[in-house]
Amino acid sequence: MTEISKLIHGNMSKLHERIKAEQCPFCGAEKNVIIYDSPEIDGVDALQACSCIDCEGEWTEAYRFHRVLLSDETGKFHVILMD
Repeated sequence: MTEISKLIHGNMSKLHERIKAEQCPFCGAEKNVIIYDSPEIDGVDALQACSCIDCEGEWTEAYRFHRVLLSDETGKFHVILMD
């Protein structure tokens, strides 16, 4: 692996760890200083704008629904599978 490949891989690993830990992908600040806007939902996809108070970094998180749990008035849950 070349030095550039190692650098890119190392940074991607750090970015992935920060996202999983709900930290700012730029500065690593904890989630209590991250502002999440309301998600925009389009079918099975959702986009959510995010920003960090500490470093003023901005990014968009993307989600894809695979199943949705719904409850009715009796408290029973129904699973809807999506593409």
